[in-house]
Amino acid sequence: MAFGSTEWPFGIPSTGVCMNDGIHSAKAELYRFFAEFFKPPEEGFYQEITSPRFPEELSRWFQEAGYSATTSAPNLRELWSSFGEFAEDYRRAVSGAIHPYAPPVESIYKPWTEDPGAEVPMAGQRGYFYGDPAVHMRHLYDELGITLPPEYASIPDHLTLELEFLAFLFEAGEAEAARLFIREHLDWLGDFRAELETTPRGGRYARIVAWLEELLRQETSEGGRKDG
Repeated sequence: MAFGSTEWPFGIPSTGVCMNDGIHSAKAELYRFFAEFFKPPEEGFYQEITSPRFPEELSRWFQEAGYSATTSAPNLRELWSSFGEFAEDYRRAVSGAIHPYAPPVESIYKPWTEDPGAEVPMAGQRGYFYGDPAVHMRHLYDELGITLPPEYASIPDHLTLELEFLAFLFEAGEAEAARLFIREHLDWLGDFRAELETTPRGGRYARIVAWLEELLRQETSEGGRKDG
């Protein structure tokens, strides 16, 4: 199953220029897979990831991407016993429909701005939306001519968008740019995971984030550079 879109999800097509096509395509597919967890849940996604054949398909992606097996990978069929349980975890822990929750948004976990000349009370504080990371993500989208859907306009640094952007970079053959993006824009996941661990119904999502973190560590290490 292909997760997300075969094109950049907001209408920017794939460049069609992808070196080491099999490796980069597999990496793009994996990061789109993780992006799906932080969107409003769809039963089709739940049924796919809990199907008996899915572990074999996931293992194939890992092999094609050049990644080693991850020790933190949960058994998804056991993690959520029903779609209702999966959807309720998202609603309670991630969506913001009920407080407290753990926003999957980069700005929340970083100083609002690093600009020493900023004359606003929250300049160096955490916990605010639309900080420096969001401004930079907006710049990247504008450079590519990407128009965000209305529900993401105020949160351009949402984890789903960042993972789909990472997939886009790999699909375009921009592996070094992808690794730089991981270091600059996905270095907050440990704080997000810690927040999930103390959020009602956030524990299972914390395990997904830990799994993603392990994969990203492989990618940015020397051992993860099998695509050159």
